[in-house]
Amino acid sequence: GDAQNIGFAIQVNRLRDLIPELMNPAQVRKLEIPLKLRERRTLTPPANIQVVIERVDGGDGKSTAAQIVRSIAGKQPRNIVDAYAILLKQHANRPFEVEFEGQKPLKIEPRPAPLPDAIVKARQRLGITVEPVTPMLAEKYGLNTEQGMFVTEVIKDSVADRAGIQPGDVILQIGRYPVLNLERFSVVMQHLPERGRVRVRIMRGPQIGDGFLQL
Repeated sequence: GDAQNIGFAIQVNRLRDLIPELMNPAQVRKLEIPLKLRERRTLTPPANIQVVIERVDGGDGKSTAAQIVRSIAGKQPRNIVDAYAILLKQHANRPFEVEFEGQKPLKIEPRPAPLPDAIVKARQRLGITVEPVTPMLAEKYGLNTEQGMFVTEVIKDSVADRAGIQPGDVILQIGRYPVLNLERFSVVMQHLPERGRVRVRIMRGPQIGDGFLQL
């Protein structure tokens, strides 16, 4: 019989599975875009590969029936990397449309992602602006780690400034507690004492050093 129209699913490699997380606009651009996508590849003999981008989340955390994406902001994504690259080029408060196969276009307006409480507290109490280290951020700045909190600003004469922390440093540990990600950093900030001296471990280039936060 004729098997030319039978579709065989190709397992998506691990990297492509991670693209929605690695290229998440909320992480990379600090933009909330209520759109989650995935890539589905099928092989039709003899060797025809079809790539389809699907919407798999309604933006409110609830799953929705997969919808095939035809265009994003007027551009046709070739694959999942291309789709998220288009999303990363969008701007806060500037609506764009996503077109789906057989359905009405969806208008989306990106919003600035609210700062987590820990980020706000770090600026208020320590005098620093930080963001979580991600693989993309590590590659951008040539960091030797993919964990910790990256320091983007240090307020003059603040607690962090007096401890010797500089923009470009990565905070790895505060007190006895490793700061692996934003969640761990949030816990540490909640339990930071009102007064006292707290050890802080940072990475600067290839070197790791310790200092003290005088609260």
